[in-house]
Amino acid sequence: MEFNNGLLAGLLFEEAAAKYPRPSIKNLHDKIYEQESMIEFRSRAEVVLSKIMHEYPHDKTVAVVTHGGMINMLFRSFINLPLVTEVSVNTSDTGVHLWTWEEGKRHIIFMNRTDHLMESGI
Repeated sequence: MEFNNGLLAGLLFEEAAAKYPRPSIKNLHDKIYEQESMIEFRSRAEVVLSKIMHEYPHDKTVAVVTHGGMINMLFRSFINLPLVTEVSVNTSDTGVHLWTWEEGKRHIIFMNRTDHLMESGI
Protein backbone atom coordinates (compact mmCIF):
# COMPACT_ATOMS: atom_id res chain seq x y z
CA MET A 1 0.00 0.00 0.00
CA GLU A 2 1.13 3.50 -0.79
CA PHE A 3 1.13 6.22 1.86
CA ASN A 4 -2.18 6.12 3.75
CA ASN A 5 -3.59 9.53 2.96
CA GLY A 6 -6.63 9.23 5.22
CA LEU A 7 -9.51 11.57 4.44
CA LEU A 8 -7.85 12.69 1.20
CA ALA A 9 -8.21 9.22 -0.32
CA GLY A 10 -10.27 9.24 -3.51
CA LEU A 11 -10.46 13.03 -3.78
CA LEU A 12 -9.24 14.97 -6.79
CA PHE A 13 -6.18 17.11 -6.01
CA GLU A 14 -8.26 20.29 -6.25
CA GLU A 15 -10.94 18.90 -3.92
CA ALA A 16 -8.36 17.74 -1.37
CA ALA A 17 -6.59 21.12 -1.40
CA ALA A 18 -9.87 23.00 -0.87
CA LYS A 19 -11.31 20.72 1.79
CA TYR A 20 -8.09 19.85 3.64
CA PRO A 21 -5.50 22.62 3.30
CA ARG A 22 -1.90 21.58 3.78
CA PRO A 23 -0.49 22.80 7.12
CA SER A 24 2.48 25.14 6.96
CA ILE A 25 4.54 22.89 9.23
CA LYS A 26 4.28 19.12 9.36
CA ASN A 27 6.49 17.10 11.67
CA LEU A 28 7.50 13.48 11.05
CA HIS A 29 5.16 12.25 13.78
CA ASP A 30 2.14 14.38 12.75
CA LYS A 31 -1.04 12.62 11.67
CA ILE A 32 -3.34 15.10 9.98
CA TYR A 33 -6.67 14.35 8.33
CA GLU A 34 -6.39 10.72 9.51
CA GLN A 35 -3.23 10.18 7.46
CA GLU A 36 -0.40 8.02 8.69
CA SER A 37 2.69 9.88 9.86
CA MET A 38 5.94 9.69 7.91
CA ILE A 39 7.40 7.67 10.79
CA GLU A 40 4.55 5.14 10.44
CA PHE A 41 5.07 4.97 6.67
CA ARG A 42 8.80 4.32 7.10
CA SER A 43 8.04 1.73 9.75
CA ARG A 44 5.78 -0.19 7.36
CA ALA A 45 8.54 -0.17 4.75
CA GLU A 46 11.11 -1.35 7.30
CA VAL A 47 8.87 -4.25 8.36
CA VAL A 48 8.30 -5.37 4.75
CA LEU A 49 12.00 -5.13 3.88
CA SER A 50 13.03 -6.98 7.03
CA LYS A 51 10.57 -9.80 6.36
CA ILE A 52 11.74 -10.18 2.77
CA MET A 53 15.42 -10.16 3.68
CA HIS A 54 15.04 -12.59 6.58
CA GLU A 55 12.41 -14.98 5.24
CA TYR A 56 13.93 -15.54 1.81
CA PRO A 57 17.47 -16.75 1.14
CA HIS A 58 19.65 -14.29 -0.78
CA ASP A 59 19.66 -16.57 -3.83
CA LYS A 60 15.87 -16.43 -4.26
CA THR A 61 14.02 -13.89 -6.38
CA VAL A 62 11.25 -11.90 -4.73
CA ALA A 63 9.07 -9.55 -6.76
CA VAL A 64 7.59 -6.58 -4.96
CA VAL A 65 4.83 -4.80 -6.85
CA THR A 66 3.86 -1.52 -5.23
CA HIS A 67 3.54 2.23 -5.63
CA GLY A 68 6.41 4.67 -6.19
CA GLY A 69 6.17 6.14 -2.69
CA MET A 70 6.66 2.74 -1.11
CA ILE A 71 9.51 1.93 -3.52
CA ASN A 72 11.13 5.19 -2.41
CA MET A 73 10.71 4.30 1.27
CA LEU A 74 11.91 0.72 0.75
CA PHE A 75 14.97 2.07 -1.06
CA ARG A 76 15.74 4.46 1.80
CA SER A 77 15.46 1.55 4.21
CA PHE A 78 17.56 -0.74 2.00
CA ILE A 79 20.50 1.67 1.97
CA ASN A 80 19.96 2.75 5.57
CA LEU A 81 19.19 6.38 4.83
CA PRO A 82 17.73 8.42 7.65
CA LEU A 83 14.05 9.29 7.47
CA VAL A 84 14.92 12.94 6.94
CA THR A 85 17.05 13.12 3.80
CA GLU A 86 17.29 15.05 0.57
CA VAL A 87 17.59 11.77 -1.37
CA SER A 88 14.57 10.34 -3.13
CA VAL A 89 14.08 7.58 -5.65
CA ASN A 90 12.00 8.28 -8.70
CA THR A 91 10.32 5.36 -10.32
CA SER A 92 8.50 5.33 -13.63
CA ASP A 93 5.23 3.51 -14.08
CA THR A 94 6.27 -0.15 -14.14
CA GLY A 95 9.88 0.84 -13.36
CA VAL A 96 11.96 -2.18 -12.34
CA HIS A 97 14.61 -2.10 -9.62
CA LEU A 98 17.00 -4.94 -8.76
CA TRP A 99 18.59 -5.11 -5.33
CA THR A 100 20.50 -8.03 -3.85
CA TRP A 101 21.82 -8.88 -0.42
CA GLU A 102 24.28 -11.45 0.83
CA GLU A 103 26.24 -11.80 4.07
CA GLY A 104 25.17 -8.39 5.34
CA LYS A 105 26.05 -6.58 2.13
CA ARG A 106 23.42 -4.83 0.06
CA HIS A 107 23.81 -4.14 -3.64
CA ILE A 108 21.86 -2.02 -6.10
CA ILE A 109 22.21 -3.77 -9.45
CA PHE A 110 19.96 -1.37 -11.36
CA MET A 111 17.17 1.11 -10.77
CA ASN A 112 14.08 2.28 -12.61
CA ARG A 113 14.57 0.24 -15.78
CA THR A 114 11.84 0.56 -18.35
CA ASP A 115 13.37 -1.49 -21.20
CA HIS A 116 10.32 -3.74 -21.16
CA LEU A 117 8.18 -0.79 -22.27
CA MET A 118 10.34 -0.21 -25.35
CA GLU A 119 10.34 -3.90 -26.24
CA SER A 120 6.55 -4.03 -26.13
CA GLY A 121 6.17 -0.87 -28.21
CA ILE A 122 4.53 1.14 -25.42
